[in-house]
Amino acid sequence: MKIFVTGPPGIGKTTLLARVADRLKAAGVRVGGFITLEVREGGRRIGFDVFDLMTGAQAPLARVGKGKPRVGRYALKEDGLVLSRVSLLRALREDDVVLLDEIGPMELKDEPLAATIEAALESEKPLVASVHAKSAHPLAAPARKTAIRLNEENRDALVNALSEKVLEVVRGSAKEDL
Repeated sequence: MKIFVTGPPGIGKTTLLARVADRLKAAGVRVGGFITLEVREGGRRIGFDVFDLMTGAQAPLARVGKGKPRVGRYALKEDGLVLSRVSLLRALREDDVVLLDEIGPMELKDEPLAATIEAALESEKPLVASVHAKSAHPLAAPARKTAIRLNEENRDALVNALSEKVLEVVRGSAKEDL
């Protein structure tokens, strides 16, 4: 089971995944992987941090400024890339469900992380992931085609729908797709 969500920046993709993770954990499901949190300073976005859903570890993924590799105005940070890879690999080995936020330009810029994302996409483990709305990367484009488009009208209801669907799969009583 692979469930993908997409939508414009700021619509709530990360919040949706975090809420699904909380619901699944409350139901006794082992949830691993990572979400990507905005970092703001003075009301302006200055970067992103990676948050490991199993351990609670957090590390910078990208910051505005100089450095390589780059995605737009952001320089990627090795600590965040490593934590992203470690979080996904642990989830693939140990957890019931993998959450991934997001399959997008920053995550796919790093070849080792892109390879780990590809492993998650090919895995038999249930996966819930957000997909960058415009990425043409070979790993993002197919996922985007099947993604549920998140909007203000459906985002709250999707927390319950996705959580229930994942619980059905984990408990072995999967029904038809959403």
